[in-house]
Amino acid sequence: MMKPIRRLAALLAILPLLAGLPAQAKETLVSPDLPGFVVGFAKVNANQSIREEIPQGETIQRWSKMVTTQWFRNLADRITPAEYANSMLAQLPRSCPGATASAVQTLSGQEAVRFKVVCPSTATGLAESFFLLAIAGEDDMHVKQVAFRGEASSDDFLWARKFLTGVYLCRREGDDPKCED
Repeated sequence: MMKPIRRLAALLAILPLLAGLPAQAKETLVSPDLPGFVVGFAKVNANQSIREEIPQGETIQRWSKMVTTQWFRNLADRITPAEYANSMLAQLPRSCPGATASAVQTLSGQEAVRFKVVCPSTATGLAESFFLLAIAGEDDMHVKQVAFRGEASSDDFLWARKFLTGVYLCRREGDDPKCED
């Protein structure tokens, strides 16, 4: 039986076909299950997609945790995951004065990076923290982010890191058994 997250990923992949748009991606970002989370927002077009998942009972305006998945067509042809991450970090002082960020860490065995940001106060008046993972596919960039609003605990950070460690990119032409339904 297909897991719910894979079912959603498959649906997002065929939506552009149903709308007469070019196919989204020949790759799929696969993640561990998120029990208790629901899709709060999703949007897809021919060049990018975003899906934001939040705990059931919360809203996109009022959330405590959020897992965001993004896809950008042909972005990996123009920049590396490290350049993507460094671009985000360069904008950090404007979007969150006083923020701290970890070093951008390159993951061995794949063209991917991850980093963590802690923002002491946002426009909502609350602190926000996030971990971001960017993975280059053949042509496209795939991004997964785990965010916390309010003071994040050590357990929150451990959960985010463990969750992102379970994220991987499946290439349709590949023969990786963990990518089969």
